Amino acid sequence: MLPVPSGPRCFSSVIIWLATSGCEGSPCKSINPHIPHISLIIRVKISIEPCFTFTYRICVPSFPAMVQFASMAGTFVLSLDTELGWGTVDKYNPSKYLRHLEGTRDAISRLLGLFATYEIPVTWAMVGHLFLNECDHTHGMDSHPDVETGRKLSNGLPWHSADPGTNRITDPFWYGDDILKMILEAKPRHEIGCHTFSHLPFDHPDVDATTVASQLSKCHQVASVANVKLRSFVFPRNRIRHEDLLGENGFISYRGIQENWYAKLPLHLRRAVSLGDRILCLTPTVYPRNKLHIRNGAVNIPASMYLMPPDGVRKFLPGSFRVRQAEKGLVKAVNSDAIFHLWFHPWNAGGTPIIEDWLERILEKVSNFRTNNALRTMTMEQVADERLEGAF
Repeated sequence: MLPVPSGPRCFSSVIIWLATSGCEGSPCKSINPHIPHISLIIRVKISIEPCFTFTYRICVPSFPAMVQFASMAGTFVLSLDTELGWGTVDKYNPSKYLRHLEGTRDAISRLLGLFATYEIPVTWAMVGHLFLNECDHTHGMDSHPDVETGRKLSNGLPWHSADPGTNRITDPFWYGDDILKMILEAKPRHEIGCHTFSHLPFDHPDVDATTVASQLSKCHQVASVANVKLRSFVFPRNRIRHEDLLGENGFISYRGIQENWYAKLPLHLRRAVSLGDRILCLTPTVYPRNKLHIRNGAVNIPASMYLMPPDGVRKFLPGSFRVRQAEKGLVKAVNSDAIFHLWFHPWNAGGTPIIEDWLERILEKVSNFRTNNALRTMTMEQVADERLEGAF
């Protein structure tokens, strides 16, 4: 308690400010600066003329629930590239990826449980071939002759030559109707997105508009059998090309590459700089909702952060660094009415389940923000619908 000087030349005054707070610069250090609230800043100013001035400030927060900032909430989006063996079709090495592939189904089951616990809707970008239980095409050097690929594998064989042409029981890495069923039956309701029919990167010079249309048409065909409407698209290997064709092929959103200063550096240099980014836990890029770019009817919802698996040199990077970086992205999204878009592959968790522990710590943060009306959790489709409807 401040002493109040006495004397004939002493007087006091109480000045009260009503101020909104919700940013890291809040003067009230005892208040969570990321929760929308109203603070009463009470400043008691005691002056002794002509020499001394004492100031004592008391911050009194209101209850967050008393004020709703519906239009000023961050948004969390999580997309998962679901591909099984198709993710390695052009560099398939069973001995290298077997552990990840064998553990993917169990990992997906655990992830769905985690999303149910925290009530997080997710966009599952699935390779179209995984909608199938079996293939009855005439197989040989090229299966699925009705689906164009444009390019060949590095060994000169047709792109679909790795397709065994059997069924899920015989070759579970190439079929995933059971995975689709798990996701569709899970709560909360998730979105099924598209990841091409056979994980075909669109940036190859031999992949033209006709090839793209063929791949996307086949995806819509197999999805319709399962009563699934595909509206969001994720490019294999994040190689963005032909995005102007997505709208005319039934898609309203796609995941663009993370927008940062080193995104266009040569691959090896970009990887080195990216690792430095992770070591320093730099704040990921977030994207203002009202500035999402629309290209020919499809909304670009760029990635903010890849939840890196602990493989290669990255295994020396503590998991806490990944969690901390994601938390910084969430805080920035909350404070700037923006989108934080996290992504990874379920098979990453299949080979290294520790990823699920990191993810749960991130989802706890998401849940806390959402409880305080500071964050929304949405699928890519939901974000795109709002953007296209002009809701923000």
